[in-house]
Amino acid sequence: MKNPFLKTMLVATTMLVAAGAAHAQGVLNVGNGGEPGSLDPHQISGTWESSIARDQFLSLYTEAADGTIIPGAAESHSVSDDGLVYTFTIRDHNWSDGTPVTAHDFEFSFKRILDPATAASYAYLMYTIAGGESFNGGEGSMDDVQVRAVDDKTLEVTLASPAPYFIAQTTHNTAYPVPKHVVEALGDEWSRPENIVVNGAFKVSEWTIGEKLTVTKNPGFYDAANVSLDAVSFYPIEEASQELNLFREGQLDVTSTIPPGDAMYALADEFGDELYVTPYGGTYYYAFNATMAPYDDPMVRSALSMAIDRDRITTDVS
Repeated sequence: MKNPFLKTMLVATTMLVAAGAAHAQGVLNVGNGGEPGSLDPHQISGTWESSIARDQFLSLYTEAADGTIIPGAAESHSVSDDGLVYTFTIRDHNWSDGTPVTAHDFEFSFKRILDPATAASYAYLMYTIAGGESFNGGEGSMDDVQVRAVDDKTLEVTLASPAPYFIAQTTHNTAYPVPKHVVEALGDEWSRPENIVVNGAFKVSEWTIGEKLTVTKNPGFYDAANVSLDAVSFYPIEEASQELNLFREGQLDVTSTIPPGDAMYALADEFGDELYVTPYGGTYYYAFNATMAPYDDPMVRSALSMAIDRDRITTDVS
């Protein structure tokens, strides 16, 4: 039995947000936990990178402040009776260089992240798309990937099997669009700060390695009127205690890098309403070495699995 303790749950992410943060100057200062390795949403793998990508790119669907899934680059979608074919209507909006975002950008992007040459860490999340796994594994071709731009405003995606979670999956950075015209023109150089073109609420304006990365409001964003911040600065602080101290000193408005242990309870007493515990979907498991005793015995692994009180975890933990 592989991964007998496999458990998907809604876990908690702890975050400190300073009261009245950023409203005076219009800049939100965020402790980000690490230096991004790339601004290309198909090349990233860390939460510190996805936080930046989320501000710069708008996928078909996105998450509201309360975690509900709402339309993003797609105005709407429909699903075939067999649950396999999703048809999206792309809303009228532009890339930051003024070029319209089209269904062709999404077809290009979905096939790009599945391309073995892209070597995307999370390409496997797109295996829900018919032909995606075989293409990414080097056995199929790009033409086998069942993503098609019917026209500029209509995107058709056929799944390998019904996946009721597919719309939620489109909120992940693996499904973020990249500008086809820019990537084809510049190749890997497209995501450099001086070249990058985005369709989200913010666009990188400054990046000093080891100090901070700042994204500023994208005036061409389709919903710019409802973006209240002028900029967000991300600080690559890897030491949790240092980041927390900077928050205490007022140099950071937001930190989600909380030291381990019982620190959260002490922080609740210290910061009160500035402490937020937010839901976060994640999968946690214990993997046993099935080649070594006693875990090489299927009965032992089965017994360990049966010993888990799943009802209590579901009720009291997740």
